Amino acid sequence: MTVFGCKRGLRSFTLIELLVVIVIIAILAALLFPALAKARELSRRTACCSNLHQFDLALQAFCYPPVNAYPGHLSQLDPNDVSTNLFICPGDFSRVPATSVGAVIATNSSYYYVPNRSPASKAGYKIIFDNNTSYHNDKGLCALDTDHSCVFTTNMPVPKVGDTAGCFGTSNGTEVPY
Repeated sequence: MTVFGCKRGLRSFTLIELLVVIVIIAILAALLFPALAKARELSRRTACCSNLHQFDLALQAFCYPPVNAYPGHLSQLDPNDVSTNLFICPGDFSRVPATSVGAVIATNSSYYYVPNRSPASKAGYKIIFDNNTSYHNDKGLCALDTDHSCVFTTNMPVPKVGDTAGCFGTSNGTEVPY
């Protein structure tokens, strides 16, 4: 085909040009993946703190006067206040949700609950926290404090004397270790 009397040839990309473009794309992707992984971890951490905030609201609703005390077991919370998916940390891929809130036991919950806290407890005491740091790439865990704040800590929360941390309270008052 001629254009204005000149013969026009079709030019295509050479193999070297295609390989250079592929290498550049691979380098950009390699730079991007760590940032995406960090963003994904931060979103899981935020979702975990959101779960703990929901527990805090449910605990406040439970201890509204005349009760004025936290439940002995998280499964005693009103099913209208919490769902079974709330008991699983977004970073925990090994657990399956319970069929109902009343059926929650230690094996289908990602969180420790310290049952002998009360709304009058001093700030600095942990109420609920992750039971495994691996949910957050072994960098720490999320914890709900008695002052209603959710914190991400690199230190395992150490319960005060008399606490039963690491135990999951049952409806009959006994403690079942995790």
